[in-house]
Amino acid sequence: MKNHHGLKPFLYATVLAIVLHFVSCEKGTHSTDDETLGHPIDTTGMVVEYRGAFVVPPADPVLNWVYLNTNDSGLYIYNDTSWILMISDGSDGINGTVRVNGTSGKNIFITYCDNSFSNRPAVPSGDGTLPAQWHTNYTPLTSWVSQKIASSATDGTWGPPICFRMTGGNGLVYFEGFKPDLLCSECHTPDKDSFQIIEKKWQWSVSKHSESTIGFEPGISCTECHTTEGFFQKINGLPLTIDINTTPVGCFACHSPHKKGDFSLRRTDPVLLFSNFIGVSRFSFDYGKGNLCAKCHRPRAVMSQLDPGKSSAANDSIVITTSRWFSHYGVQSQMLMGKGGYEWQNGPVPIIQSAHTSASQIKSDGCIVCHMATGQNNSSGGHTMNLTTVNQGSTEYLTTGCVIPACHPSPMTTFDDNGKITEIRKNLDTLKILLSQRHWLDTLTMTVKASTAAPLVISPSNKAGALWNYFLVANDGSEGIHNAKYANSLLRNSIAKMRGQF
Repeated sequence: MKNHHGLKPFLYATVLAIVLHFVSCEKGTHSTDDETLGHPIDTTGMVVEYRGAFVVPPADPVLNWVYLNTNDSGLYIYNDTSWILMISDGSDGINGTVRVNGTSGKNIFITYCDNSFSNRPAVPSGDGTLPAQWHTNYTPLTSWVSQKIASSATDGTWGPPICFRMTGGNGLVYFEGFKPDLLCSECHTPDKDSFQIIEKKWQWSVSKHSESTIGFEPGISCTECHTTEGFFQKINGLPLTIDINTTPVGCFACHSPHKKGDFSLRRTDPVLLFSNFIGVSRFSFDYGKGNLCAKCHRPRAVMSQLDPGKSSAANDSIVITTSRWFSHYGVQSQMLMGKGGYEWQNGPVPIIQSAHTSASQIKSDGCIVCHMATGQNNSSGGHTMNLTTVNQGSTEYLTTGCVIPACHPSPMTTFDDNGKITEIRKNLDTLKILLSQRHWLDTLTMTVKASTAAPLVISPSNKAGALWNYFLVANDGSEGIHNAKYANSLLRNSIAKMRGQF
């Protein structure tokens, strides 16, 4: 049982929630409709504003500002005249118990609940472990607390549940905490949108990341890339959870302004990509800022893996039992670095790479060089990440990021450089026809014609590499722009394999 007094044993956010609870009880009744700082209080209650942790009080304070003094670990509130101590840091007692000042023989008991913000738990009972969602050990997912002052854990009555996720929603700010010297006014100013946040949010709203359907993947493993909450949990080593109020991938997926105090990217460390081939090690994707993109735009692991080391012996076969037998839908990281396609040892076309794979600018900043270049009228580039815009019936191409002396020194009017995209489209269509004629590809759903009940058996197994390569190039979505030479190499060899030319 956690019996606490003071700040040290538990989170400052918990203390603020409890303070808000008592203040609102004194000045008004609870309302379940109003949410302030993630805690329901009546509009007649007092609203305090936590400013952060400082050595000295914040300058120019206003009524009900609260700050943590790092010298004495006291929590102070400004009463419009002076700073008044609200709570001071206590110390742990014997066996985790502490006597409450002025209340002889009694302790403060606290219990926790991990329900989501939108799922208010029932009031706990007994020793704080009933109903079952209540527990006495804080976890990273804890959102609700209840407390009581009593002689023992089983005496007295528990108070109503208090939500202390101070963002009032998915809890990202709560999970991370705040930068100690963070001042909200540095970004949120009344007369200037200093980071052009509104503009960037508008750009994001016309990007594919904002599409609501992206957030409706049902599996819990899907949330790590299809929701902001899941992405945050995954890269921070937290358990993945499903919440009915998930958020499409947005600002807080890529940035952590409240924790860092700026809009730098969350993570830019290299990403290990699945090879999905037996005997082939994972690939390390290391393209600077683009590494953040690759944390989601990457392959997933599949069953029934191909073995590039096997021969084309007729008795060697592969059994496919899923219609989604391919890397994934967003495999741009694989295509850019030129890895992940099935390469036959005796294929007639050599496997080669486009300049994008090794260009110094792209190696340094990755995807953002092209996709987040300066756009036109907020409809391309920037946080739209779009490279094309339809304007009065005609397509405009964003080539700002392409015009680099070492890459494309002159402005471009199309991405079909020397007919590369035209060739890839033609080869994709040819391979699509060959695969559908074998009844390997369902051209209506654009998935593999396979299931557990009706598996697809391909013999020799390495012929299935043509099916694998088709989806790799098609699902990259760039029509070859990311790595045209690699894409065409894979397609031409796949067509030759399906035609029995080697």
